[in-house]
Amino acid sequence: MLNNGKDWDDITEAIIDDNIFKMSSKNRATDLKKEMFLRISSLPVSFIELFEQLPLNNQKIMNLIAIMNARPLVEDFVLDVVKKELLTGDLRTCLVSFKNYLQEGQYNHLKTAVKGTFTVFPKSPTFV
Repeated sequence: MLNNGKDWDDITEAIIDDNIFKMSSKNRATDLKKEMFLRISSLPVSFIELFEQLPLNNQKIMNLIAIMNARPLVEDFVLDVVKKELLTGDLRTCLVSFKNYLQEGQYNHLKTAVKGTFTVFPKSPTFV
């Protein structure tokens, strides 16, 4: 939307008022909008301009970069846990290890302790 000439007000209206993501409530839509703005603002402008031109898998990687920029604890998890598993070929990271890392790390991680907490639901992680 940003690349199509829309501004943040238009995007906010589409997310919250028009409910383009079919969220269950306005509060969920507002949370989603805040998270999207946080992620988008963490990326360089050149990344944002390039995003729509990329294949889906590369868009997912860019989203991961944005999450890691916006959420230092997730960045630490990827660099501490996932990187080791990728290098050794031992890809056994599961939701339980992710959940444990986030729950333990949010109290010990200086940047996260200041910014807020993570809520991890059984089927998928949601960052608040």
